[in-house]
Amino acid sequence: SIAGGRVPDMIFSKADRAPFRTLLQRWGLMEVDDPRRFVKLLTGKLRDVFETHKLQDLQSDMHKEFDLASDAAIEMVGIEQASRRGMECSTNCASALVFFGDCREHTLEMLAFYDFWQNERANALLK
Repeated sequence: SIAGGRVPDMIFSKADRAPFRTLLQRWGLMEVDDPRRFVKLLTGKLRDVFETHKLQDLQSDMHKEFDLASDAAIEMVGIEQASRRGMECSTNCASALVFFGDCREHTLEMLAFYDFWQNERANALLK
């Protein structure tokens, strides 16, 4: 995992395809042709999901509270802070959207959504 176990190892499996497709369709992003426009619109949607706009200042009280809650959630599933680095912690990309996150999760989800969208667009063009 990256960041010493703070962010799970994200995997994209067949199980993620349906939720990703559904979300992109609901958000009106499957029809977007321009990659730059797609990224701009997707960034806004993911910021809404993770509310990262509230966590821009890493030194803010809100971000400190977020980190405490995040650390507590990780410990609640039995992973102590001292044993996080190198811990196997695989999580499906779609599952991570259910939980809270900041820019660390936001970045990984952004990449997964972009890759999925790009593949879907390429497949549509090849048909």
